[in-house]
Amino acid sequence: MFFAANFETAQANEVRRVRPNGVRTSRRPYFGPRPSPVSGDHAAAVFVPVEDEALREPQAFMVELGEGNPLPVHFHFVDQFQVVLAGGGDFGGHTVESVAVHFAGAATGYGPIIPGPDGIRFLTLRARPDSTGSQALPALLHKMPKRKRHNVYVNELMKGLGQFGPLGDAPQTLLFLQQDDGLAVSLLRLPAGASVRHTLSAASDGQTLVVLEGSVDCRGANWERWSVMYLSTNEAALDLQAGPEGAQILVLQYPLPRE
Repeated sequence: MFFAANFETAQANEVRRVRPNGVRTSRRPYFGPRPSPVSGDHAAAVFVPVEDEALREPQAFMVELGEGNPLPVHFHFVDQFQVVLAGGGDFGGHTVESVAVHFAGAATGYGPIIPGPDGIRFLTLRARPDSTGSQALPALLHKMPKRKRHNVYVNELMKGLGQFGPLGDAPQTLLFLQQDDGLAVSLLRLPAGASVRHTLSAASDGQTLVVLEGSVDCRGANWERWSVMYLSTNEAALDLQAGPEGAQILVLQYPLPRE
């Protein structure tokens, strides 16, 4: 199973909201089911039971929040990555800016997300969809499944991609996180015109790839900056070829689901 969309597609499907205080928010869907069937009021303590997600599509969407529009503490029923692409702020006491990576395990409370002065723009990425919306905490703590829960932050990329030097003459993979359950975060760096066959590196629940810089050809299309691709475990590999400026691709690997 392979899904992909570029930023232009997400931008064309943008849903905008203006809060009563005048703060603008937006959500730009890349692929997958609608991420929230409720009003979008993150403060509402309305429980929405999880559906059978086994055979449904992965999710990818971009959220943009203006200063003065925090998201309260909440949880979701599925594992997810969030990738800060622009602006910055605070994730549950952790300072984040581009490019920060946050992983929240299923049934893990996180937040509040507090945008900084320039607002914040981040991707939410899931191998298995969650259409329940935010489950508010602490109001819905009694509904949270009793699982081992954790948040993981990867901050090495916040210093900028330039810290890793020029792309060089050959493909390079920088590994930032790897855990026994399959959770992993890495950066694939491809010089101009370079080709590589990309495969899942361990038992996992699939991978999402985010083009951070440059462009890459894959499956008959060209994917530019802020394009998103999902590779499931039943896919053999992705053949990637960097464009004329090379490519830097964030690779986010989901852990095996916890019971």
